[in-house]
Amino acid sequence: MLKILCILFFIPFAFSIFHWATFMNSEGKDERGQIIMGKASQSTLGLFLLGGAILLIFDITLGLTKVSFQEGLLLLLSVVMIVNSALIFRFKKII
Repeated sequence: MLKILCILFFIPFAFSIFHWATFMNSEGKDERGQIIMGKASQSTLGLFLLGGAILLIFDITLGLTKVSFQEGLLLLLSVVMIVNSALIFRFKKII
């Protein structure tokens, strides 16, 4: 199940990395871009910490295998980067 989710999340993850990198190179250097990156990163940090805590609780209670834990980390990173990219897009329109 996790392997299927990892495969499904890989394409949006790749697009979000591309969007983040192009934003950093084009607009991330000026003051407005720094504000946008700061707000987006500030919002996704909490999501990353919460997801990591949930993953650790699952590991302690369910005893995940090494592969399942790695797939969970990959899913967590994918979700965080997708949300970060969406927030950059949203803040770019607002600010």
